[in-house]
Amino acid sequence: KIYRQMPSNKNQCNITIILHADGAPAVNVNNKSLWPIQATIAEIPVPLRDWKSAVMVFGAWLASTKPPRDSLLILIIIQLQALVNSKILLKQKDGSRVSYNVRVQQAIFDLPARAHFLNAVQYNGYDGCGDCCIKGVAIGRQIYFPFSEKTEEPKNHQFYLKNSKHNAHRSIQGIKGPTPLSSILQLPNQTPYDSMHLIYHGHVKTLLKFWRNMFGKEIFENGSVFLSNVILSHDFKYQFHCLLSA
Repeated sequence: KIYRQMPSNKNQCNITIILHADGAPAVNVNNKSLWPIQATIAEIPVPLRDWKSAVMVFGAWLASTKPPRDSLLILIIIQLQALVNSKILLKQKDGSRVSYNVRVQQAIFDLPARAHFLNAVQYNGYDGCGDCCIKGVAIGRQIYFPFSEKTEEPKNHQFYLKNSKHNAHRSIQGIKGPTPLSSILQLPNQTPYDSMHLIYHGHVKTLLKFWRNMFGKEIFENGSVFLSNVILSHDFKYQFHCLLSA
């Protein structure tokens, strides 16, 4: 939906950038860690888009501490804005030139990185929802967001901009301060939640443990045999784990 709504020129081709970053370092070496900012091009179809040869590294931070948000993002965003404003001209084999519009579609982070780069409170805070102003409730050591028939105020781009301008040493409804991302993205619409961690690695893993107790060992063993016979694409370097170890 966001891709279709972005400005476009029918007489020009598009290069649409998707930014990626993780809250955990990619590599740990000699007490230092590497945090990369990567990017892919939306016009490259899946799964080719995620091949190693198609993934670009826009920036990286190597240190013993987590990367400061502004230090890592500002130079990347300045260069992206320059590309958006100037376009890209590519020369083809026949000598003709093709003009490309550069656009930034979204930035995908896991929850810790999303909070860090958006300069917002973490997902487990009382104001941890990045989409609306629902208030969390503490039950024991956990923060829960109970069901309510009331429609909470949405957190749109203007909400993020307004609440990021304060100078207080505390968050305002979950917003701790400004972020460079607001100059190239509409928050929070263009920072979607990461499905891998939230669904496949988190919720599905919990469901598998629940289903294992419900259906018994034999069904899971049959499922593991089925998955072990699945032929994965050549660029996928892993194999499915046994469901009983989930």
